[in-house]
Amino acid sequence: MQTFFVKYKVKDSSPESIREWADFLITHQAEVLESLHDEGIALELAALDEQADGLYLVYVMKAADINKVFKALEISKRAVDVFHKETLPTLLGNPQKLDIL
Repeated sequence: MQTFFVKYKVKDSSPESIREWADFLITHQAEVLESLHDEGIALELAALDEQADGLYLVYVMKAADINKVFKALEISKRAVDVFHKETLPTLLGNPQKLDIL
């Protein structure tokens, strides 16, 4: 099992928008679960972390093959995946890899 563990700085203009993104995924939970299954994800967690220099989204994903997950997401036409791919880049900076101890 592989683990993807990163944090993204939430862009200054989008703290409310990141919560709207999360709310959308929660209200479309059945479709999200189908997508996670199809992508081979065993665990996915996201949390907000407020630091002195701003807000961060901390993201953890476990899957047998992380590259397969990203390839499946890239070609997916599922509405929640399209929303995810279109929305997150507008809300977040580049990922910062976190070390797992």
